[in-house]
Amino acid sequence: MTESSVYEVFKPTAIPGSQEEIIKPILINKQAPVFSQQQSGKLVIDDVTLDRLLMGKSSAARKFILRRLKLLFDRCSKDVRERRIPMIAVNRLANFCLEIIPLIENESIVMPTAAELSVLFNWYLDKQARSPQEPGVILTTVCPDYPYDWIGTKAIFKSGAVGNDIGLVGESILNTGPHLLRMLSKSLNMSFVWIVGYAGFEAKPENLENMNISAEEFRNRLETSALKMEQKLGIPVVILPDALGLTIEQFNEIRASFMKEDFNIRRKGMDALSDAVDARDWACVFSIANRLNAIIVDGASVYMGRRAYKKAEQILQPTNYTPSFYCVCNYMGFAE
Repeated sequence: MTESSVYEVFKPTAIPGSQEEIIKPILINKQAPVFSQQQSGKLVIDDVTLDRLLMGKSSAARKFILRRLKLLFDRCSKDVRERRIPMIAVNRLANFCLEIIPLIENESIVMPTAAELSVLFNWYLDKQARSPQEPGVILTTVCPDYPYDWIGTKAIFKSGAVGNDIGLVGESILNTGPHLLRMLSKSLNMSFVWIVGYAGFEAKPENLENMNISAEEFRNRLETSALKMEQKLGIPVVILPDALGLTIEQFNEIRASFMKEDFNIRRKGMDALSDAVDARDWACVFSIANRLNAIIVDGASVYMGRRAYKKAEQILQPTNYTPSFYCVCNYMGFAE
C-alpha cells in the first residue's frame, strides 16, 4: 500500500458516524478571562481572576494551575502582541487547564505535562485555521479484557485468555472519558466526534498461541466487550482498525515500517502478555491519529504511551499535531 493510499483511507470524511456531533459545543460567554491585554499590547494574567480560581484549591492543584498558565503565557505572549493569535484562543486553552483540575485532583487523569498542553494549543490553532466549522476527532483505543490480579491498589495483568467484559482499561475510559470530552468541548467551544474501539490488531499469531484461542474467538470476545461498553457509554464502540476502513494487513504494513526502529519499551507488570503491548502497536495508533488530525484519549499506561508516542513522532516527523491524554483512575493503577 502506498503512502498516498494510506492518507486516502484516513480522510476524516471516511470515519463512520463522522457527521454525528456526539459531543455538543457549549459557549463560554460568561467565563472571566484568565488573560487580558494591556493597551500597550502586553499580555498579563488577571490577578483577581487568578485569586478566585486558586481559592480553596489543594497545593497540587495550585501548582498545576500556575505552571500551566505560565506555559500558556510564555507561549502566547509574543504571538498575541503581534496580533497573530486572538485573545479568545488563549483564554479557551487557559479555561481548559482550569476545567480539568477536578479530574487531576481525584486522579481520574494523569496530569498533562507542559509539552502535552503545548501540543494541544498548537493543534487547536491549526484546527481553527484549517477547518473551524468541522468537529474535532477524538481517538480512543481500548485494551482487550485481559485477566489481572490486584496487588494492593495496583492492577497487574497476568497470563490467560482474553475475556469478554469491558476490561480494566475500558472501565477507566468509561468513567473518565466523557467528562474529559465535555471539558474539551466546553473550553474550546468545539464539537467532537469520539471514535472508541477495541484493539483488534492485538490478535497477532503469537498472542493467540499464548492465550490458546483462535482469531475468530478473539474477535468474538472483543465484539461482546464492545457491545457491553457501548450500552454503558451510549455511543458506538467498534473494533479497530477495520472500523476505520483499514484491514489488519494494512495495519501490519504500517507496523512493519517501524520494525527497523528500536522500540525497546515495555510496560512494567505486563510480561505475562508477551507481545500484546508491543510499543510498535502504539506507534501505529499514533500514526493513525495523526493522519486523522485527532486527539488521543488513552486509557492505558502513561509509561508506555508517552514513550511510544514520542518515539513515533520522532520517526514520522509529522506536520500535524497529535495531543494525548491518559485516563488512569487511582483505583486501577498499573505497576510503573
